[in-house]
Amino acid sequence: MATSNILLYNFKKTEVTYAHIAGQFFVNPLRTKQRKNFILGELLHLAVGSVSGIPLLYMLKKTGKDHYLSKGLVASMLTWGVLYTGGQKVGLFKKLRLTKTHYSSAWNNTIYGLATAQAIVLIANPTIFTSSNKINQDASKQFTTKNDYSNFVGTNYEYAQSQQLH
Repeated sequence: MATSNILLYNFKKTEVTYAHIAGQFFVNPLRTKQRKNFILGELLHLAVGSVSGIPLLYMLKKTGKDHYLSKGLVASMLTWGVLYTGGQKVGLFKKLRLTKTHYSSAWNNTIYGLATAQAIVLIANPTIFTSSNKINQDASKQFTTKNDYSNFVGTNYEYAQSQQLH
């Protein structure tokens, strides 16, 4: 995300980088162009990005890792809505005026969500995720008698019994 943001800034596809935006929490927006304030803003941006991944981890832990890229995309758009759009509405940083800046911000947050979800799934221990396949996990709900199979049209009790033996 940071790499994409800097590339878009260098190609004049956005007004500011996220380091400039985050630097406005500490200094006047005009002073974020200075190297020391830019670095301070970049550190805050990376810290916020790291903390923003924690809810995604818990969401994946609770719901399982099936469709994890979709879940990452939703989480990134929620993060974008809260931090970027909400931050401008509340006045945490100056309002950005160019539409291309808003598009690049949405693009960068899309990259953030997809990359974060992919990294969580690849790096995390697989045992922390619940199984997405809930079928046959509860032994008390499994069929055990002939009467259990009688509710299903076209079932063969003998075939079902032979499948349970294997």
